[in-house]
Amino acid sequence: MPPKTITNAPGRYGSKAFTLIELLTVIAIIAILAGMLTPTVTRIIKSARSATTRARIGALSNGLLQYYQDNNNIYPGQTDLGTLTGSQRLAYAMFTVKGGAYTNADDFPKSSYVNYEDGFLDNGSPLRYSGQPNTILDGYKPPSAICYYPSRIGQTGLGQYVYGDNSVYTGSDQGTFNTFITHGALGGPAKDQSFLLIAPGPDGDYFTQDDIKNW
Repeated sequence: MPPKTITNAPGRYGSKAFTLIELLTVIAIIAILAGMLTPTVTRIIKSARSATTRARIGALSNGLLQYYQDNNNIYPGQTDLGTLTGSQRLAYAMFTVKGGAYTNADDFPKSSYVNYEDGFLDNGSPLRYSGQPNTILDGYKPPSAICYYPSRIGQTGLGQYVYGDNSVYTGSDQGTFNTFITHGALGGPAKDQSFLLIAPGPDGDYFTQDDIKNW
């Protein structure tokens, strides 16, 4: 008797495998969906980082008002920044234990006028401003400095603000700075504010229309 021939009856070896065309179709659909979702995810991430930066600037503004009341109606750095940048001077004012010294490791950084959290300061790790430790950072990646410009006592108008307080971060000149804080289209003028807080926003460039600020 001749041997029986085994045939592939339906279901004998499980479901039929995908054909190459079917597989390519699935891959193409996944690629299209990913392409549609990517811009949305990117916008959500940018929005979250912008919200973080705005929250930090709001907290710093409130902290500065409290500092002003506790220190004879003087904002940090109004009389002298010393060798510090504006951002560093603000960091030491906001995150040093009240009555303490920022040179004391037990006093800084701590929640004082503002609640301290990881990522608020460049602590010397390989971040964008590791050459200026304890710079206050925004919520973007890579991070940028939140610049603090205290008004100079006895000065009014543009003369009360010194762009050099944070030029190590911004790399701009006095003219660009002046135009930014007075140009109506960019949110100006900054009329006799006691202090200015400026972060560069999503584009990472200072003194442009998407900057996040306190006025």
